Amino acid sequence: VIVHAGGEANKGIFAYDVNDGSIRWSVAAGDHTYSSPHLATIAAVSGVLMLCNDGLQFLNPQDGTLIWSHDWPYQNYRTLQPLIVDENTLLIATSLREGTRKLTVTRNEQDDWSIVDDWTTFDMKPDFNDFVEYDGHIYGFDNDIFACIDLKTGTRQWKKGRYGHGQVLLLADAGQLLV
Repeated sequence: VIVHAGGEANKGIFAYDVNDGSIRWSVAAGDHTYSSPHLATIAAVSGVLMLCNDGLQFLNPQDGTLIWSHDWPYQNYRTLQPLIVDENTLLIATSLREGTRKLTVTRNEQDDWSIVDDWTTFDMKPDFNDFVEYDGHIYGFDNDIFACIDLKTGTRQWKKGRYGHGQVLLLADAGQLLV
């Protein structure tokens, strides 16, 4: 069981043995976030994504060692889970002020990682509202107004619908969004 505790030094993320509750490992991960550790496979490697104060970490779930990180320091709270678009593409966001960022993550044959910031947009500034990807577009809330941005460029396609601070779910089989 892996949780974010937000403690000082190496007391940020803890992994507990599911059988007896003993601590398996703990690592630094900043002191505040509303995001949760997120199991993911990136570039054919399984790990734990964690969005925290300093940015995004990708950790080895067995021992907590850092596989790679992307720095995006932010002094307020992180609220959203990283959105995994495909094995090499991630979207991360801050709360309101810093917008949304698209990352491309690759690994070469020497096991060197490359994390490229494809774009950062202020056209989607979510706050506790996760977003979804469908057919090359990102749908979610820009503060409290529903909006759509282009996945390739990060530019706003439209913004309308005052639902307050709602949520959106993708009903992919039906090609519909539940707001």
